[in-house]
Amino acid sequence: MRVEPRVMHLFATMERGGAEIRTLELLEALGEEAREHRIVTLARPGGALESLFLATGATTTFLHL
Repeated sequence: MRVEPRVMHLFATMERGGAEIRTLELLEALGEEAREHRIVTLARPGGALESLFLATGATTTFLHL
């Protein structure tokens, strides 16, 4: 059963940066609880870290602003 995300992390992109890497480490440490997290980007969809975020169980979203 899919859990609806309850925590949102907002980044410009999912490229390698300090905050993005720390968030990825947090999600990896959370295990199953990472499913409650959503990664949202503003600048563009995808990125170098998207597949790693998805592998933790988190969801990803791009806001078309």
